[in-house]
Amino acid sequence: MKVSNMFKDKRIKFIVFLSLVAGLLLGIKLIIPKVKKLEIVETSPKDNQEVSINSNIVFVFNQAVSSQDFIVSTYPVFNYLIENKDQNSISIKPTLLKYSTEYKIELKHERIENFYGVLTFTTTKAPKTPEYDEKQTEKFYEQLEKETYEDYPLFDHIPYYGKDFSIDYLKPLTLEVVLKKETQETREEALEWIRSKGIDPSTHKIEWKYQP
Repeated sequence: MKVSNMFKDKRIKFIVFLSLVAGLLLGIKLIIPKVKKLEIVETSPKDNQEVSINSNIVFVFNQAVSSQDFIVSTYPVFNYLIENKDQNSISIKPTLLKYSTEYKIELKHERIENFYGVLTFTTTKAPKTPEYDEKQTEKFYEQLEKETYEDYPLFDHIPYYGKDFSIDYLKPLTLEVVLKKETQETREEALEWIRSKGIDPSTHKIEWKYQP
């Protein structure tokens, strides 16, 4: 009878022990929060999307992150700036990308060995430069000539250096007349020279200067 009771007591104690261990493990599990696996939930641009050469690359995660914890590899290699966009996302800003090029960015975490992220994107084609046909080219030079003669009607004749005076443009429709003789007669000679070229002197501002 005593042997049977002793066996029964040991069994009860063992069951109680197992219950205590199970309760302790359950308590530890409840106290210690479960570590959430770090994952990328969104990217901008999306994978394999076409982007401009000035685009910023954004990775959004399922939890708060620090941009300083990531190891970034780029293929082909390009320079970039990395920073937190907000607590759950990082922004990678390329400083110089090439047109029509496929790029790949790989992300690793300094403290989480099993984390790995990758994004592939392609930059747009270079913009086309305007092509001018013969008529457009001719029209361009006609417009240039028109604007030149509107601002500088004496363009074909000056600078002019005469015996008693010289004439040149200072700016559009503004002439500088340098007199070697400061007389009314010399001034009139300069004005007459302008008229001889088919230009009315009153269409210009004239700055007179005496320089013997």
